[in-house]
Amino acid sequence: MKITYNFKPIHSIVITFLFILISLITTACQVDKQSVHQKVDKPQVSPDMLNLSIHMMDLEGKPVKLINGAFQGNHLSIRVIQTATADLNRDGLLDGVIIIFENYGGSGNFRTLYLLINNGKEIIHTDKKFIGDRIKITNLNINKGTIIVEYLDRDLDESFAVVPHIKKSVKYCVNEMKLERLPSGQD
Repeated sequence: MKITYNFKPIHSIVITFLFILISLITTACQVDKQSVHQKVDKPQVSPDMLNLSIHMMDLEGKPVKLINGAFQGNHLSIRVIQTATADLNRDGLLDGVIIIFENYGGSGNFRTLYLLINNGKEIIHTDKKFIGDRIKITNLNINKGTIIVEYLDRDLDESFAVVPHIKKSVKYCVNEMKLERLPSGQD
């Protein structure tokens, strides 16, 4: 009696499994190309707001100094993607906020709001607030001292591969050179 094995079903199962695995990995590793390559508008701000040191270091301990709104270091890529200006601390000098795109070499790309205060001699970074990971900033403006960040996000149960589609906003005011989040509905 000769025993023969039919490997075709196992072969097709393995190929199907590999195809699904590769598809999942590819989808999970996709980065929203629109947000990664988000165009940086020519900001209407002082050049000092795009050329300054911020309180951050790369993995080698190198301090971050923005040059023309960008920094490239060891496992750290930063660039300014939005700006807004106003006298935020009511001293008669033009201050500003910038949203920075941060990538540390992984799949995340983070958006952080930075407060920049003009002390009369230089622009200094005094505070920052994390806005989100792999979101799309749609607007940054300052209205009567209130900083408003509008963006698109996704549901908590959705994968980061899903294109941000839910409109959200967050508001801040400046209190003692710090960003203070305002409750929803308050200006």
